[in-house]
Amino acid sequence: MDNKNNQTENNPTSNLPGGDNQNHSRQKLFWIGGIIVLAILAIVGGVLFMVFSHNTCEKDVGIMVNKLCMPKEKLFKIKAGSSLAEVRKNLGHALHHEFTILYENEEYSLVGCLVNAGQADSNFNQWMLFRNDILVNFLDWVPYEMEEIPYEGTTWRRPKPWNIEDMSRIKKVLSAPRKTLNEVNVYSDYTQSDERVKGEPAKIMLPFLLYARTMCGKIKRDYQINWKLLGRYDGCLVKIGMPIKEVDKLYGKPLQKFSTKDEYMVRIYGDTRHLGIDPQYKFSDIAVVFNKEGKAIKVLSHTFFNEKWLSAATQE
Repeated sequence: MDNKNNQTENNPTSNLPGGDNQNHSRQKLFWIGGIIVLAILAIVGGVLFMVFSHNTCEKDVGIMVNKLCMPKEKLFKIKAGSSLAEVRKNLGHALHHEFTILYENEEYSLVGCLVNAGQADSNFNQWMLFRNDILVNFLDWVPYEMEEIPYEGTTWRRPKPWNIEDMSRIKKVLSAPRKTLNEVNVYSDYTQSDERVKGEPAKIMLPFLLYARTMCGKIKRDYQINWKLLGRYDGCLVKIGMPIKEVDKLYGKPLQKFSTKDEYMVRIYGDTRHLGIDPQYKFSDIAVVFNKEGKAIKVLSHTFFNEKWLSAATQE
């Protein structure tokens, strides 16, 4: 009897109708509330982690991109008479090869570099022409010959495909007027654009955070791969007169090969992986033309490389 009274005193709701059920409901609500709080904390923590990871990845990619685009102040330190080796050493992967050709018993090499004029999205491509490995000219972009293609009742323009023997665009480069660094500076001032709105990169919609994190990781890997390919497939490494075996040793087994109408041999080197990066930073496949003695006489890459040569060639 005393035990019963003690239980009643300790648990006064037990004498009320449904008292035990009320206690059980309260405990259940307590546990549910705790689970909800933990879930919210987990979600918030996950979101913060993904945002941090995305920002870190974006920063890493930005570091690589900055190395592929030099400030214009660095360009103005390059003087006529500099050697190609000196310029390559100073600019690193920001420098890309366009062509190397033997013309009128002299070796010409055209290289380009992506230059930042000082603000966001104000990049421009500056060409430099070397004769016998000595810088002789800064020059403007020489456009492609264009063609119009019918499309759904209208037309659109695209670069006209060219044969590997075609010298017309190369001759325009070789005969282009000399451009001074002051003219380059004036042009760079015109390319400057409005800066990105402050805080814009942080405007990420919540449902796409996980996707953005995944994609950023892939993009970072692609830029890392591209960085290595830029060093490997550099057309400046091939010199006029280099034999096929040495070029193969330099670049590895060619992707494809074919012969010209003059029975010159063409070998295409590169990598078939698709990289999801900005095209202006992407490495280029390389076409090397060899004479009948197996010596290199022409090297073409970037804007002087025609993608149609890949499909027209026969795979080795």
